[in-house]
Amino acid sequence: MNLISMTDFVLDLDSNEHWDEDFSKCVKYATFLKQPLTLGMFEPIDDQGNILKEPEGWNWFSIDPCRCPTCKSKYDISALEAYKKAKDKVLFKGFYISRESEHFFTVEKGVIFIQVQKKSTKATVEKLLKHWSDIELTESAIKKFI
Repeated sequence: MNLISMTDFVLDLDSNEHWDEDFSKCVKYATFLKQPLTLGMFEPIDDQGNILKEPEGWNWFSIDPCRCPTCKSKYDISALEAYKKAKDKVLFKGFYISRESEHFFTVEKGVIFIQVQKKSTKATVEKLLKHWSDIELTESAIKKFI
């Protein structure tokens, strides 16, 4: 599912006859759109706001890491679990960090740049729609806000 304007979201719900459910969905989506942008919406980050790199040697097709004694010596299970938890918090697909500085991160999609501070910024999710109309949401975002 792509990120859409609040107007389009409401009009899409117009065909539904369950207005009590629709009102709740509208409030959740409006709350989502008004969130300040954070780096963690684009890339997996740790508690300090640093970008986490995908641990090497991890089989992402496996649901649970092997916990046998020989595997524990090869892989840092806590790092793998921390990365997976942070990756589940990412809300937008197709963005990546192109530059990093002390005060902001620049996120690149196509040729347009936006600045996102480590913690938060004055820009909101809704403002992304002014620059791009094809932002794809992750499964986590859809489950949480739609």
